[in-house]
Amino acid sequence: MTMLTTKTATAESSLQAGPFHPTAEPQTERSEISRAVLTSLLALYPVLATVGVMLLTLAFTRSA
Repeated sequence: MTMLTTKTATAESSLQAGPFHPTAEPQTERSEISRAVLTSLLALYPVLATVGVMLLTLAFTRSA
């Protein structure tokens, strides 16, 4: 009985997630594509913000 308990305890402790044994996330193609899209949007944020400010400025200066 102690042998079964020792093996079970060892197996349970080896399955616990931690900083040195993180849980394995299944890498799917969809998650990789979404990560790439989010990264590219984050990289383009300053450009998109600048274009938006320029368009707003032009809209208000032409109407005045």
